[in-house]
Amino acid sequence: MAPDRGAVALLARLVACRSIAGGGNGELIAEVAHVLEGAGAVVHVLDGTRSGVSVLHAVLGPADAAGGLLLAAHGDVVDVAGQRWTSDPFSLCESDGRLHGRGATDMKGFLAAALAAVRASDPSALRAPLHLALSHDEELGCAGIGPLLDALGDNLLPAPLAGVVVGEPTALRVVDRHKGKAALDITVRGRAAHSATPAAGVNAVVATAQLVGQLEALGSELAGEATDAAFSVPHATIGIGPIAGGVAVNIVPDTCTLKVETRVLPGQPLDGIVGRIEAVAAALETELQARAPEAVVAVRQVAGYPALAPDPAGAAFAAHVGTVAGRGSGGAVDFGTEAGLYQQRLGVPVVVCGPGSMAQGHTPDEYLTVAELTAGEAFVAGLIARLRG
Repeated sequence: MAPDRGAVALLARLVACRSIAGGGNGELIAEVAHVLEGAGAVVHVLDGTRSGVSVLHAVLGPADAAGGLLLAAHGDVVDVAGQRWTSDPFSLCESDGRLHGRGATDMKGFLAAALAAVRASDPSALRAPLHLALSHDEELGCAGIGPLLDALGDNLLPAPLAGVVVGEPTALRVVDRHKGKAALDITVRGRAAHSATPAAGVNAVVATAQLVGQLEALGSELAGEATDAAFSVPHATIGIGPIAGGVAVNIVPDTCTLKVETRVLPGQPLDGIVGRIEAVAAALETELQARAPEAVVAVRQVAGYPALAPDPAGAAFAAHVGTVAGRGSGGAVDFGTEAGLYQQRLGVPVVVCGPGSMAQGHTPDEYLTVAELTAGEAFVAGLIARLRG
């Protein structure tokens, strides 16, 4: 397929919309809605989970016909703060066949490819519907997809789907699994004291360091339990994030905060591993309260999403998508997506497949090649062609 400069122009318009996770997305939603309405789609813009943000659903073809396809994307991108770019991250820059811009790979490239393919299609020729869904705040632990899933479950899917394709960058390889994740905030409260008499206090920073060691030990336990060789890290993990505590060196810190995540394999109970983390925290709290009854080790889950699990009943759908993509089916990715949520809520086959590589996602000078964008458009066009037959 020859390069479609229309797809490049669409990507440029999407990149110019500064839809940073946690911020607004009105400009992006309006842009996508405009293109889809111009292509003959019925578009629904719904309130998101925060004020000033929206989610979008569109459908082309006979919505009440069975066997339709849902293409899913997120419109938000990660921030560029602290990164050194050689061009404006919100102005698409083409150089040596590479299209540089924030979100070019993750995942406005897929969205541009899908819009270009839809714009070139004839909705009246479809025998089964094509649905498109656009969420917000995926980069914040899939925090913005809830209203979209609710609406899809209530009335926006009047007939059973054949399946869902989440267009995250996989080099157009069809992926049938990824890990689930929970993000946790932990607050440790001890007792302040003068640093000249440290035994009079309970040092929350020291207690947090002790907790980190215990969580590292739990992570080693998990590595010796369930495994899946399809992942580059074939077991569940516990990640230690930012730690902050104390106000001055001459005061025993009475508060310290810690951010932790756990990523679990498909089939592993995410709540169960979160429960093991909470048990470690509770044991430490009991130990600290022996010295200061007011001590607390509080764990709060702030984000999370389920794993995408291989589905034998969806093997035919995965093979179908793989045939259209031309890059093979099966396999895993280590990053998370909204796919597990679609699988959990809609109960239909779900795969992840999109142009580009996540190795470029979130990086300075993020890029998608023109060839990858063209291949992505051909992929979506191929899926639409199957809906005609």
